Amino acid sequence: MNSHFSTRSMLIILSIMFFLLGIHLTVNQNIQPADIVLIGVMDIMMIYLCVRDARQNGQEILKIYRAIMFFSWPWSILFYYIWFRGWKGLKLALLWGLLFVFFYVAGGIGVSLLL
Repeated sequence: MNSHFSTRSMLIILSIMFFLLGIHLTVNQNIQPADIVLIGVMDIMMIYLCVRDARQNGQEILKIYRAIMFFSWPWSILFYYIWFRGWKGLKLALLWGLLFVFFYVAGGIGVSLLL
């Protein structure tokens, strides 16, 4: 699968999206349609990272599991990394999760200090 984005660049883009979501939800405390679209795009990018990771390791993710991942992505992506990579995958998924939470909180705190 040829891609224009490397895994590193996709993680950077996701971090920026979490940062912007933290800013937006701090300023506008009500969820709006744009928030749902942003979360959906982040969800698709995370699933794409899992599919790419599986293909690089000679595995394939069934399309039905991809659909399940779309609706339960925080848990199913954690499950994917544990299933395919074992304890190393759990560490990787937790590291990514902490990174994304850090950027989400940093965006919220940063904008609240400016307001």
